[in-house]
Order: sequence, then structure tokens, then C-alpha cells
Amino acid sequence: MRRSILLLLMITASLLSFGWYCETLIGLVMGLKTGVDELNHLAAIVKSVALLAYTYFALQFIKNKINFL
Repeated sequence: MRRSILLLLMITASLLSFGWYCETLIGLVMGLKTGVDELNHLAAIVKSVALLAYTYFALQFIKNKINFL
């Protein structure tokens, strides 16, 4: 029972993280396209660094968990 709850929490956390990642990426692209981020460079930099860090850590996690990569 405890394992299935943990699995459910991990799946939920993964889906929420992926949703945040997609929303942030879409927001960054739209902000660059519409010129909103040209007015606020700090917000564009923070979004970019957060996306790069998330991608890096996700790839490291996958690399450690899956042996054939």
C-alpha cells in the first residue's frame, strides 16, 4: 500500500513538473515573440536559467536511472 501511494505521488509530481516546464517554455517563447521580455531582461534571464537547470537535472536523473543512455 505504501509503495503504491509513493508511486502515485511520484507520477503526480512528475506530471506537475512537466506541466510547469511546458508552461514556462511557452511563456518564454511568447514573451520573446511579443517583445514583453525585451522590457524586463531579468525575468527572461531567470526563466531561461530555470529551464536550463530543470532540463539539466532531469537529464542527469534519467541518465542515472536508465543504464543504456
